[in-house]
Amino acid sequence: MSKTPQYIQICLQHKEKPDLKKKMKISLDDQFSVIDEQVFLNKQMEYYYQGQLINKKQTFRQLQITQNDTVIEHQPLQGDQILIKFQHLEQNDIKEFLVQSNELLSEYIYKLIGKKTKDVWVSINNQEIENIEQTFAALKIQNALILYQHLQIKLQVWHNGNASEVIVDRDKCVIDLFYILRNHFQIADQQLIELEYGNQNVQGVLLNQKLWAASQKPYKVVILKQDQLSGKNQSIKLYFINKKQYVDFSLDLDQKIEQFQKEFLFLNSYPKNQPVECYIKHQVDPINKEIQIKTLNIQELQIEVKDLINVGTLNKINKEHNYFEVYFNSMISILYDHLKVNNCNFFFKNKPIKQDLTFQDIEFYDMDTIEYEIIQTSSFVKIIVIENNQQQDIELDNQLTIQDLRQQLNIRSSFDLLLEDDQVVKDDQILRELARDGKLKLNLRQIKKLPTEKRKQQSEIIYYKRNLEDQIHVNELPQNKYQLSVSILGVIHQIEFEENKQVKDLRQVIIEKYKQKDDIVIRYKNNILSSSDPIPYSSEVIFVFPYVINVKIHVSQKKQTFDKKLQPHEKIGDIISKLVQQIKTKSNSVKLIMGNQILDVNKTIKELGIVDGAELNLMI
Repeated sequence: MSKTPQYIQICLQHKEKPDLKKKMKISLDDQFSVIDEQVFLNKQMEYYYQGQLINKKQTFRQLQITQNDTVIEHQPLQGDQILIKFQHLEQNDIKEFLVQSNELLSEYIYKLIGKKTKDVWVSINNQEIENIEQTFAALKIQNALILYQHLQIKLQVWHNGNASEVIVDRDKCVIDLFYILRNHFQIADQQLIELEYGNQNVQGVLLNQKLWAASQKPYKVVILKQDQLSGKNQSIKLYFINKKQYVDFSLDLDQKIEQFQKEFLFLNSYPKNQPVECYIKHQVDPINKEIQIKTLNIQELQIEVKDLINVGTLNKINKEHNYFEVYFNSMISILYDHLKVNNCNFFFKNKPIKQDLTFQDIEFYDMDTIEYEIIQTSSFVKIIVIENNQQQDIELDNQLTIQDLRQQLNIRSSFDLLLEDDQVVKDDQILRELARDGKLKLNLRQIKKLPTEKRKQQSEIIYYKRNLEDQIHVNELPQNKYQLSVSILGVIHQIEFEENKQVKDLRQVIIEKYKQKDDIVIRYKNNILSSSDPIPYSSEVIFVFPYVINVKIHVSQKKQTFDKKLQPHEKIGDIISKLVQQIKTKSNSVKLIMGNQILDVNKTIKELGIVDGAELNLMI
């Protein structure tokens, strides 16, 4: 018996034009759909064997097609007509096309851009499309808005009286263009040049500005003569460590290192408080900032712009002092992770500062100090009660008292509760005032027996009397009614409720009687209650707090994703503003998109119907 081959040669023949034939080698374990990809460039086709339409998900082996030169007929899949809209990220107009579902997306993208290129960015329904050589049907596109952008740009550059076109990546900066042009026009490294845009010298000044923002006029390369340098000494080469390349820079040898660093930051559009160091080649330690450049007697100077800074922190209460290394463009709130606290007030130079500002924004210099005060914002306290090396854990509202704790854990009055310094706490003390960073650790100790039997009997009488009073108070409630302890914004309220009611009834009372918004969450123990749940009638506290919507925000071109907790009343414009500060973009055309919809900056999360788990796209 002959062995079945692993590969065969097939003959592809057009169903309506039999003279159109093509042979190809294929594996028996390949699905028929692979022909779409390899022969017809992802166009959707129909295939026939012995007159029968083939299921393209089946393999040649499954269909028992194992003979060489087997004829497979094909014809284009008759696609449905669909309306597709295209919008360039930098333009407001939308172009509409009536297309066939079996047409390739790439054909329309190339038509819009004006040439065939892989340097494009395409997004559909908040999802970036990496392979545009697919059909609309394969991408499951129906009546969609497709966003696109060419990732390269054509610049006009004048040199020696001649205009030249230079193609560069869109995300390059002007300082990158400076070196691209030097290579493009083959200008020697020792030849001093300047770069002009209009009448402005842009060498270094526009370091952080995008090329596309300044591409309406031609650039001009200007060759400098030695007599144009007017007192500037150019004998020292400056090596920019961050770029791993030499930088042409007018260097005054009479300057101190500190003065030169400030000038370099300014001319390259860095913040004046950006950390920066200068080095002598092959030396590890930076140069002292007070040294004059000419005293170094060197042929090359190296400079490095630092991303990390050392931040000192000082607790204003206990005077605890720490140092942390953070990224210079981080927000002040990054200190929460290092300090391991939940909420603080921060101060810099004795003034309060906002947590969404960056260290750059507040002109923070390396080794400066930020002071902080811890704020107890949690509505509950984690309490650890220890007795004979055994511990009990409980969470209670921070407005409750030690007496409430006793009742919850059934701690008798014959026991004292002590802090770690053996100080006895009183029953009327509030948990919030005793806790530290949301935690309270107590030791349980039995009180020594009283010397006389009489006092013991009096104590028992008081104990039973109190229990009797509590029982009488409970019995005062009408029949079929129960009393709930509900914490609203940290304040405990006693609410009477009939039995057999649901959480939606309790929610309505909280909204109407206690003037709360309708976007609230009701929690009992560790569970979030739904509207149809029965009301838990118990002595434990029910907590009410604002609803938070968790979303993912993808930032285009930066390959960044942020997990954000948003409240329903937040406006889109405010969210965009915070994100722009966080990612430090200077673009003026930032949009937040959900699916195919560009979100209105004046509307709230709730108005736009954004739900928990939604994914949004920030387009820069």
